[in-house]
Amino acid sequence: HGGYLATQHLLASGCEHVGLIAGPVAWYAAEMRRAGWEMALRAAGKEVAPRAIAVGDWTPQSGEQAFYALLAAYPEMDAVFVSNDQMAMGAIRAATDLNVRIPEDIAMAGFDDIPEAAFTQPRLTTIRQPVVEIGRLSVVKLTERIADPGEAAADGHTPPALLQPELIVRASSQRRKQDV
Repeated sequence: HGGYLATQHLLASGCEHVGLIAGPVAWYAAEMRRAGWEMALRAAGKEVAPRAIAVGDWTPQSGEQAFYALLAAYPEMDAVFVSNDQMAMGAIRAATDLNVRIPEDIAMAGFDDIPEAAFTQPRLTTIRQPVVEIGRLSVVKLTERIADPGEAAADGHTPPALLQPELIVRASSQRRKQDV
């Protein structure tokens, strides 16, 4: 849902061509964020083009390299959803090196809301996961399971809790009307 929220926000900001810097293909979280990006594009009637995707490995260095590759393959890109904030920091650096203005030329949104996201230049729009609540629920579920192992579902698993991510809007996606 976070990938969908971020991409939907970029589209609602007036962007037409939203690229993706995805996490590693083998990671479930990366695949879910990519699926959210695709769903938002399709819901807006936009094409999901393979050339609009570059893959990183969650590090700033890979985000920097992915931004270079993505911009070369998808030059009409006016926004990018980056699957984590570390890669987004690398993408911001690449944009700066190329004199690409964020958000005026390319709007950007990341994922995770790491503390550094509020200190990038410009400040990074991102998706916040409820990590404290995830940890709290994990402890509660584990404690319940230890106290009464017979309460688990027939397949041995307890039903999952569904927690919602939150869009944190900052300067990296705030485009003025004349910029769109």
